[in-house]
Amino acid sequence: MKIAVFSDSHGRNDLMEEVMGRLYRTCDVFIHAGDGASGLFDLSAGYPERMYIAVRGNCDGFSPYPLRGDETADLDGHRIFISHGDRFGVKLSPEGMRSAALSRGADIAIFGHTHKKYYEFSYVGSEEKLKYAAMNPAGRCPDAVHLFNPGSIGAPKDGRPSWGVIELKNGAALFSHGEL
Repeated sequence: MKIAVFSDSHGRNDLMEEVMGRLYRTCDVFIHAGDGASGLFDLSAGYPERMYIAVRGNCDGFSPYPLRGDETADLDGHRIFISHGDRFGVKLSPEGMRSAALSRGADIAIFGHTHKKYYEFSYVGSEEKLKYAAMNPAGRCPDAVHLFNPGSIGAPKDGRPSWGVIELKNGAALFSHGEL
């Protein structure tokens, strides 16, 4: 399963649509982590037969779509926690997102808000559990979470407009960033 991830498009649906056109044939799910999230649903009619998930960001005051502050999705053996991240203080530290994801049983946390690409594998358990996780073919560990920010497709603070891709395969999760 392949997941395309956007955040912080801030009305730049044209850039998001350009990337969706590139990824549509290979991606099963499209996620937007807030601030322009309505744009994902506006574009979804042109890209049918896919799953779309979006959450409300701090700049998504009015939306014709029912956006929640966060979502949890179970996809291909992984629990994914999605939030814009502003309520968890991600501009200062990813610690709040890590804690929120782990409290929901998630092994992947997707967020935005910083307008910067980010990936970290965060582990807080014992060395014994980590050794078990390394030998576990599913790659899951109850005290570990992948923290992933696709950056900003509409107003990046670290270079060019960006997005993310998560590939879930044989129990593993592979993360990458793309730029326009």
